Amino acid sequence: MKKYILQPHIFLLIHILIATCLYTEVYAQQNTKPKQNCSTKTPLVITKYTQEQLNGIERTIDYLYVIRVYVHILRDNDGTNAATTEAQMHIDLQTMTNFFKPHNICFMFVGFEYVNNTFLNNSMNPGLAADEASLLANNKHNDAIDIYVHRSLGDGSGGNSYNIPSDHFSVVQANNFNFYHEMGHCLGLLHTFETSGGTECPDGSNCNNSGDLVCDTQADFGGSENMVTPPNSCIYTGNQTIVCNGSTRSYAPPINNIMSYWAACYTQFTVQQATRMRATIANQNVVNKCLVTLDATLYANSINITILNEFYMAAKSDIRIGAVTPGNTVFIGSGNGKKYINAGNKITIMAGTVIRPASSPTKFFINKLCD
Repeated sequence: MKKYILQPHIFLLIHILIATCLYTEVYAQQNTKPKQNCSTKTPLVITKYTQEQLNGIERTIDYLYVIRVYVHILRDNDGTNAATTEAQMHIDLQTMTNFFKPHNICFMFVGFEYVNNTFLNNSMNPGLAADEASLLANNKHNDAIDIYVHRSLGDGSGGNSYNIPSDHFSVVQANNFNFYHEMGHCLGLLHTFETSGGTECPDGSNCNNSGDLVCDTQADFGGSENMVTPPNSCIYTGNQTIVCNGSTRSYAPPINNIMSYWAACYTQFTVQQATRMRATIANQNVVNKCLVTLDATLYANSINITILNEFYMAAKSDIRIGAVTPGNTVFIGSGNGKKYINAGNKITIMAGTVIRPASSPTKFFINKLCD
């Protein structure tokens, strides 16, 4: 049973919030389709994993990866026109997580902030290095995947992962399906219609080295999502063909795949897409550095610890905070920035801990995203 343990003889002023994230139905029930789903560019070098590496990852399928995420909600200069609300942010994070949990990939929310910048909220072009640099100047984290939520992007897209893999991405909240599409890019997935490494033949004969490098996603082609009857349905009615392996072959696009452009039809990642994501998490530092450890401690041993600015702790299981040496103190005060402490199972606050939240509350969470 998940619970807090507050040991006796502690003087605490604690603001406790258990974040209850609500499940929402998938975007497949929405009736509109964006003009352009995603502006993520194909990387100059695409990582290919050997079959031996992939087999090794599949043998560890029962291991749960938990990744820190931090959210930045853009607003205009005067604090108006927020791209989303705190409540909607939690809903979108839960909806995103629900697609990854079946593959033992999960997320832990470690905080959010508002960023007041009219240009970044409404007009920035994620394909321009200068615009990306301006965005990342706003409290970029070294150990979490940063999610920036905008009202709109200057290139008309619904989202952008700034590399494949990556530790940050942008989404337009109105196209909130891009939370999970862009996170797929961050964890190493290509579009199902990728051709930079070669065009995949619908018979699957070159699936290991062409297309999206994943063999259990059907061959796709750019624009397949427009060949539907009736409009906005999830029924492919096109007749696109390709000549490969000496024959003319027809496409049957993966209309329910999150890395396709059939945004109104998203329901899943495939097993082999999950293997590629897990291989990326295990082998690519840009993502690996964002992993949550099993347990975490904040101990005042020979010196006192004072925390005034933004601070967060995360653990898959338990967190312990307090003084190991009598007379020392862990002091979490009301300086600049929020404080988030998020554990998967239990938070223990021991003697020697003083928390004075005032205008900057310290929030304690039991991670509900992975339940």
